Amino acid sequence: MASADPAGRRDRLAGRGRFRIDLNRPQSSWSPMPQRSVGEGAEDAKATRRAEVAQIVNALHEALPGGLGRHELARRVDARGWGPGRLAGALRQAVAEGLVRRTGWRTYRLTGPGDRA
Repeated sequence: MASADPAGRRDRLAGRGRFRIDLNRPQSSWSPMPQRSVGEGAEDAKATRRAEVAQIVNALHEALPGGLGRHELARRVDARGWGPGRLAGALRQAVAEGLVRRTGWRTYRLTGPGDRA
């Protein structure tokens, strides 16, 4: 005759706070891949990427003709505030669109008239 008290146990576990999910409070979790914001739609993501590419082009336009290293470019566009992987994606996009050219290991410059084929 075990005197099991499932209701009492449930109250003790809920009292710890770690098993309770409050939908009115923001929740956090960890993921090995960066997640997009829930409120960011496809058009918002495209507009954000276009703005990031424009910042890269402007920074390279103000640089010397030899271009900039990736570290200095990231500093000039304040890429730390963009989020993980955003600078790499924006650089790939800029190179794919022919706006920026990779000139060496982690070095980029604006494309010139002779660069486009």
